[in-house]
Amino acid sequence: MSPTSYTEAFWTRIAALSQTLDRMTYYNLLDVPMDAPRKVVEAAYYRRARNIHPDRHAYERDPQRRRDLVRLYARFGEAFRILRDPELRKAYDAELAEGRVRLSNQAHNAHRLAQQAPDPRTESARKLLGRGYEMMRAGNYSGAAAQLRLAAQLEPDSKVIARAVEACSRGTDSPG
Repeated sequence: MSPTSYTEAFWTRIAALSQTLDRMTYYNLLDVPMDAPRKVVEAAYYRRARNIHPDRHAYERDPQRRRDLVRLYARFGEAFRILRDPELRKAYDAELAEGRVRLSNQAHNAHRLAQQAPDPRTESARKLLGRGYEMMRAGNYSGAAAQLRLAAQLEPDSKVIARAVEACSRGTDSPG
């Protein structure tokens, strides 16, 4: 779009959004319902971000307009990253229920640490998982199921073990 395509009404809306940004939830910002699936969140983000991307407004010389635009664009990106990640979204929804409109640094850090942690975490669970995989490859699904049940008892929140249990129940040695 050419510089003349963006009217004063556009810049007035950007300024108003920037002023209310700290009171807006990620859902309000992207204009999606709280139960919106990932595809709806992505479509809403791309629709909005395309129009306010700072590079599209490189011609704009007013420093306040540029600050408002950059601030708004950054918050759209933040909302997008949080709402499209199921774990971060769950943490955000919990904080939103407590009255926070942005995900806390504490929740971000907890998520980051969980992403870096090995799965399964304990050596015992890793050994049981390994034995379960070996037994599945050998076609011994009942033995594999026993190993995997033990591993799941040690680490009930392990996604890797849960996928292995599911693969074993399907009678396949592939967790995917």
